[in-house]
Amino acid sequence: MPALMLILMLPLILLVAPAAEATIFYDEDFETDLTAWSFGGEPNTTVTLSTDTALTGSQSLKMVYPNDESGGGTAMFRYYPNQTHIFMRYGVQVAPGFVVGSNRFSKVMLMGTDWGGFPTFGMELSSTDGGFAPPNGYHVQIYAYDCNSPINDPDVVFETTSVNPMDGQWHQMEFEAQLNDPGVANGLFRWWIDGNLIVETLNRQFRGPTPSSTACFDGGTFGTPSTVTYYATEIYRQSGNGTLYLDRVAVGDTRIGLVSGSGTPITPGSVPPNAPVNLQLSYFVWKLLALLNPYIAWTWST
Repeated sequence: MPALMLILMLPLILLVAPAAEATIFYDEDFETDLTAWSFGGEPNTTVTLSTDTALTGSQSLKMVYPNDESGGGTAMFRYYPNQTHIFMRYGVQVAPGFVVGSNRFSKVMLMGTDWGGFPTFGMELSSTDGGFAPPNGYHVQIYAYDCNSPINDPDVVFETTSVNPMDGQWHQMEFEAQLNDPGVANGLFRWWIDGNLIVETLNRQFRGPTPSSTACFDGGTFGTPSTVTYYATEIYRQSGNGTLYLDRVAVGDTRIGLVSGSGTPITPGSVPPNAPVNLQLSYFVWKLLALLNPYIAWTWST
């Protein structure tokens, strides 16, 4: 190949950088055992593998809520490398007859941080009918350094009744949480149910500007330091009476997508895939080479 052509090609070839590898830290299907999880909380609860129902495969995690128990419960932790931008997906089914606790909420899932649980979010079953009533919606509560709340609460609370927890079906929850840069309101949180975007809150300060920052609510009781990161999935069974099931709990650094009945991941139709940048650049280089010398059979490889 002439030296001049190599010189012309070099800047373009350098542009064709390899794509960043997306990472799924785990996708728990509860088909074997619970050895990957650490346990805490009170011992009088029931958290077991069950063949009663499953989103995929033959087993799921069965969580029995034995009483109101608003002050305690069972916690299960599974860890991943510290992250400031994280995605989660899981399936949940609520058994008929479930009632939420007297505080109107039954905790299910937390996205844990390496600073005492804050800042974090918690997903719960909720009832707008008062305590000890069937759940008629889902509730997400986000603890943050700032107080920009759409309903003027000291922390961020979202509730939805767009999906009925008591319909006896599996529903898939997806969450995206990005911690802000210290001192900059550029954090975000998104919540999808069955592939439909339910909540999007942007320009948030989930963590404060300094390592000693505290939240604006509850008199600054909770720390929201600038150094905090996400590092664990926490399944938290607390407050309520009844049974629910979890399956296919997955965490990664990119959106994971829904799971079909056969267990094959599918991409939600509500969010288009990213453009194949590398493929476009490779094609551009190929066309340019063809123009430079159309008499050579250049091979375009994807």
